[in-house]
Amino acid sequence: MPKNLILFLLFIPLVVFSQHSIKGNFTPAEDFTWAVLYQVTPTSKVYTAQARVSEGKFEFKLPENTPKGIYKIVYNVPQEIKNFDVIYNAKEDVELTFGEEKGAVFISSEENLLLKDYMNSMMDIGDDIGRLYGEASINKSEIKKEFKKLSETQNKFEKNATGTLALNFIKASKPYISSKYEDASTYIKNVKENYFNSVNFSDPVLQGSNFLIDRAIAFVMSLSDVSEKGALYYQPTIDTIFSSLGETDRGFQKIFLKNIWRNFVENNMPDPANYIAERYLIAIATELQDEALVENLTLYKNLSIGNIAPNFSWEIEEEKKILTQSLYELNVAENYIIVFGVVYVLIV
Repeated sequence: MPKNLILFLLFIPLVVFSQHSIKGNFTPAEDFTWAVLYQVTPTSKVYTAQARVSEGKFEFKLPENTPKGIYKIVYNVPQEIKNFDVIYNAKEDVELTFGEEKGAVFISSEENLLLKDYMNSMMDIGDDIGRLYGEASINKSEIKKEFKKLSETQNKFEKNATGTLALNFIKASKPYISSKYEDASTYIKNVKENYFNSVNFSDPVLQGSNFLIDRAIAFVMSLSDVSEKGALYYQPTIDTIFSSLGETDRGFQKIFLKNIWRNFVENNMPDPANYIAERYLIAIATELQDEALVENLTLYKNLSIGNIAPNFSWEIEEEKKILTQSLYELNVAENYIIVFGVVYVLIV
């Protein structure tokens, strides 16, 4: 039997039964007990695997036919918040560490490391631009050099990422880059106006990840104006986000806006959360006949500080008559203290 044929037969099992894994460490280890892996699409997530976390370590063994794509690792509840994305290209193992403060730090995985390197490089240049604008004496030539460096770095990473899923994120992350010197106020104005120019909200790869949500929230938090009272004037930025969605699928719009709404709720920011709900999300949920979502959005709005509490009624006995009274009918004082109690019944 020819030697080459022997080698081919010997390695067939390795080819047919080879599989990859996604593994890593959670820190601090005692805060994590389990992890679930989902493959995500623009409007759903598909269960792929689960793993018990032991001393911070976890590992997902992936079947050989696991398709490439964006995967979400859920590590706690609520699942919509307590998760992070991983690019899996079906060619290599992925290894990482994760902590809620630092996020995911990849140890191995060409595409994830490439994307992280891109983000770090662009942030470093952005920090340098901010520092130059903050100096007492503005050095216009140095700022122009940083703009050029920003453009060169963007082009380099786009070229290096050709043929990868990371390219979708690198292109969508392209910042506003001026071809000439601009004063600080003009530059900030142009950054704000061009923030979503490179983002394709119809890209299914981006729709299935946290990228669009994170970018939208960063836009609201970083580029909203501050009023004279010190409050965040967020409405124009939220309006910009919605207009950027264009003619995207209504189902995606609902999930996208709901996740932004939930993020504001989790961070105790009822004003932007309720603005999203009242201005856009309730109408979309109603159109899609999602009555449960409409109810949740309305209930949160009604229970938010500064809003009128939902009305409710109770029975009282007066002159041997049972009367029904409601919250809205109380009119004997300007302020009230409402105490809710629980009645325990012992059955013996």
